[in-house]
Amino acid sequence: MVVDVTLDERTQKTLPVQADWVGRLPPALILVRSSITPLELELIGPKTILGGMSTIYTTAIPLNDITRTGKTEAKVVIPSAFLTLKPGSKDRVVVEYEVRERNE
Repeated sequence: MVVDVTLDERTQKTLPVQADWVGRLPPALILVRSSITPLELELIGPKTILGGMSTIYTTAIPLNDITRTGKTEAKVVIPSAFLTLKPGSKDRVVVEYEVRERNE
């Protein structure tokens, strides 16, 4: 019997958070601005996994549900069971967005 063991260094990495917009806005609207708070989150985990990551995404935010300017709360998606958020960090972000009527 042969057992392979891979050891990896545990590290921390700060990544920007990006909203995962899905769907389409109603035809009369255009998204003119969005912002996320916090802008970044710190993950802890194996260096080999974190080394290949450049962004952390939110759960899907449906554009077709948006009818006016507002904000929503979205959970962040941790892409591996080997990763965790820095202790004390929330697993949710606030996404604020501004929509306007299209000028056609």
